[in-house]
Amino acid sequence: MATTTVAPPSGTGTSRSGAARPAFLLLMTVAAVVALAVALGASVMFGSRSTSFGEVLDVLGGSADANVTAIVESRYPRTVLGVLAGLCLAVAGTLMQGVSRRTRWPNRACSASTPGPPRASSPRPPGSVPRAPPTPCGGRCPER
Repeated sequence: MATTTVAPPSGTGTSRSGAARPAFLLLMTVAAVVALAVALGASVMFGSRSTSFGEVLDVLGGSADANVTAIVESRYPRTVLGVLAGLCLAVAGTLMQGVSRRTRWPNRACSASTPGPPRASSPRPPGSVPRAPPTPCGGRCPER
C-alpha cells in the first residue's frame, strides 16, 4: 500500500525561520500606523480651503491665527468619524469571518472556479496537449 504525505497548507504559521514571522508582523504594524498617520494628516489638511502641514502643526502648538485654527479644528469631527467607521468595518469583517469559520483565504482550487480559456496574448504552444481541469481542491477541501 502506498502512502502519501500532504504538505501543510501555506499560511498556517509554520515557517523555516521562527524570527521571520514576528519581524514581518512588526513591519506590517509599523506600516499600518504610518499609513493611518498620513491619512489623519491628509484629512485635517484638505477641505474646502487647503491648509499646509505647517499650519496644522501651528494649530496643534497653539500659535496659529484664529481663522486657521477654526478651519483645522472644524475638521477634527470628520476625521474621528472616519476612523470610527473604518474600525467598525474592520470589526464587522472580523465577526463575519468568525461566524463563517473562514480563518484564512481559501485555496484557489476551492473557489469552484475553473480556469478560463487561454488569453490571445499567450496562446498554447503548437503541438501541446490541453490539460484536463484540476479536480476541485485536490481532495483537500472539506465536505459541504
